[in-house]
Amino acid sequence: LATGDILVSERWRTHLGDDVPWPVLTFEDWLSRVHEDDRRGFQLAVESHLSGESSNLHYEYRLRTANGRYRIMVCRGICQRDGQGQPIRLSGTQSDLTERKYLDPITGLPNIEFLQSELNEHFRNDTSAPLTLMLVAIPNRSALTLRLTHPETVLARRMVVDRLRTLISPDEHLIMMPDISFALLLRREDTRELEALAEHIRSLFEEPLIIDEHRLWISMVMSSVTAHEPGIENAESLLGAARIALRHARQTGLGTYQTYAREIRQSSETRIQIEQHLRTALRHDGIRVYLQPLVDFRRGQVSGFEALSRIELPDGALVPPGQFIPVAEESGLIRPLSDRMIDLSLPLLNDPALLERYGQDFQLAINLSPTQLHDPQLPRSLARKLEALSVNPRRMKIEITESSVMASPALALSLIRQFRDMGMRIALDDFGTGYSSLSYLRSLPLDVIKIDRSLVSGIHQDEEKRAILEMIISLCERLELQTVAEGIEEEAELGCVLGLGATNGQGYLFGRPMTAAELLRRVPLSGFLTPAMS
Repeated sequence: LATGDILVSERWRTHLGDDVPWPVLTFEDWLSRVHEDDRRGFQLAVESHLSGESSNLHYEYRLRTANGRYRIMVCRGICQRDGQGQPIRLSGTQSDLTERKYLDPITGLPNIEFLQSELNEHFRNDTSAPLTLMLVAIPNRSALTLRLTHPETVLARRMVVDRLRTLISPDEHLIMMPDISFALLLRREDTRELEALAEHIRSLFEEPLIIDEHRLWISMVMSSVTAHEPGIENAESLLGAARIALRHARQTGLGTYQTYAREIRQSSETRIQIEQHLRTALRHDGIRVYLQPLVDFRRGQVSGFEALSRIELPDGALVPPGQFIPVAEESGLIRPLSDRMIDLSLPLLNDPALLERYGQDFQLAINLSPTQLHDPQLPRSLARKLEALSVNPRRMKIEITESSVMASPALALSLIRQFRDMGMRIALDDFGTGYSSLSYLRSLPLDVIKIDRSLVSGIHQDEEKRAILEMIISLCERLELQTVAEGIEEEAELGCVLGLGATNGQGYLFGRPMTAAELLRRVPLSGFLTPAMS
């Protein structure tokens, strides 16, 4: 400590290079190689121990090595003191933690800490150099791992790594991300080169992985963003942009390669804004219930309503569900939104004005989100709420979608049966849009089939649609299921669905979604069908 000299072991020559004196160098030599963001902390840790504030020296920092790159070090030491307690020598060890901190233990690839370090260095020192971050995700990863043992899963991951490694140059990096996706840190930005690389990645996985008797087909989605894209200023914004583009690629479909363009950025900003509106509405009573009439064709009058959600902004403007429902599902807010809708909707079954206009038995349909349909407590909870309101459960209709059932069919089926046992009616919504919808007519305990508007819109001008709708209605009649034709907007469409035997209808022709007050002003009990139609 009197001279400031450091004595190091010979093997440190590998790390520090031959441009420093051996075996003795100065503390200033060492300090100059400490990363500038860690230098002050390292000095304070040394001073704290020498002054007696800490019992030993223990500090983790980055040290620049002979090749100009940084390694993660941890130093541990303790000082020797003279008879008066003054420090005279500091001794200890330096350990290289780079492998442990920066590498994925299974694949040996650099990890996200390494990626963040590399990106930070780029934005600090070398922002003019070309740099692109490409993300590669495997959407069917979870399904594949269910078929494999742990050793087989590890082997599959390494096989994917081996294929991807063939596409990068020595100065580029293949990185293992925490969610078992991959990042490619590329020293190129040319659009055509990146598109060609994405195509090469697709072609690499046109052949399956062969593991024992398993043939595994790998699905890919990819995204990329260059460091010089407008709005990209640091490592966090670059990573965030790549993830946003990857989410859009997932939504588009398997094999998609999505760059981070201006449209993506604007879409992301809109999504963030909508999520904030939704959170504010949930916290500050901004969720509104709108009702859309359901018409019974046999009686020619309103038989009930579907409860639909809207977000009301502080200025009175409304956010339509087509904008906020996807955001609610992605952000995990769909459950609190659906629960709030139930609490706001059920009291309408006892609304005096609605009962006087539409009768004592009008029904209310509510849509269950996938998370609600897999909540074992929901049937009892809903039954208790109806009991507290003295409402007959038969006036409640539960609307479900095929996709919500498919998430966990056994549990969903159990809950649907509980709803029916309590007297509630079950409707399958958006029928005709799912690839396996017909199978659900037999496997689910249903009361109503709601035929999607895509099969109803323009039916009077589409012979093929009429044939499909006629088949569905005929099948439902045999299975004693009621049908609701959705999306009826024109009298010609109404005439067609009546002629084909539909029993109920819903659509703008009878009434758009509106508040209960608007409903009472605009929608009569009956008078929707002309005498000829009746």
